[in-house]
Amino acid sequence: RNHIIPKGNVWYRRQLLIHYNVGPEGHTCICPRTVNKKCPICEYAFEQYREDNDKDALRKLMPSTRELYNVQDCNEEDPVTKLWLISYGNFGKLFDQMKTVDAENLKFANLEDGKSLEVIFNEEELKFTKTKQKYLKAIQVGFKDRDYDIPEDVAEEAFDLNEILIIHDFKTINNMFFGDGDVQEVPTSTTTKASVDNS
Repeated sequence: RNHIIPKGNVWYRRQLLIHYNVGPEGHTCICPRTVNKKCPICEYAFEQYREDNDKDALRKLMPSTRELYNVQDCNEEDPVTKLWLISYGNFGKLFDQMKTVDAENLKFANLEDGKSLEVIFNEEELKFTKTKQKYLKAIQVGFKDRDYDIPEDVAEEAFDLNEILIIHDFKTINNMFFGDGDVQEVPTSTTTKASVDNS
């Protein structure tokens, strides 16, 4: 699940940890443990956990595993590269299983002789919540042969999935957590390159 990619290598996704509903203002922030740094929220949760406090409440403080992808919708007449942020459990887990079914699937991200993904989602309802919030979960992932190559300029214009991350320092997140911090924004599945550059 955790992929260690040597610095400088090109890869098709970026795994990250995200804290939701942080502090009284309900901020969202990327956990610094994403880049192997200390996180005040996690440290607080670990400390409270060791003291045998309410473990169910403390689990809510722990970050969720998300994955960030550069994607294009093949059904669009003039596809634009977008950022897609989704939980590992709702897509990546099934994706990892299916891409190893056939060795040919492993080269899906190649510009030449690669494959396109065909994903079927099911709308599901969040459990253990007061409001009936719904989300999409992948139930089928297929790999379709491409009859064309992806131009190099598409890859060159893709988002750098490391550079776009906004990860606050320990003090800023600590202030967020205890009630005095700035709002942290993370890319969403519908964010385009232009909107990210202008944010």
